[in-house]
Amino acid sequence: MVLHPGLLIKNAEVHLQLDSGSLELDGEFHAQVDTPDQLLPVFLLRCKQIDPPRAQVAEQGGRFIAITEARNYAPTELALLRRAYAVIMEG
Repeated sequence: MVLHPGLLIKNAEVHLQLDSGSLELDGEFHAQVDTPDQLLPVFLLRCKQIDPPRAQVAEQGGRFIAITEARNYAPTELALLRRAYAVIMEG
């Protein structure tokens, strides 16, 4: 199944209870994760506001962290984080 990135953005905004248009797709980031069942695409969404929507994300069980707090994450997550960081800092 192939999902259009626009639909993914909309679904993320609805799930996080964000205003429509709050997120945008970073077109420079391209990644995939190989799972036992399939190859999954990974997208990087950016908040358009300067201040991240901490309250809305917290209501859904998520949180924003400092990059140093991720040092004990699984290798796959660290690899994705490194790639996202590189795209953001080079952008």
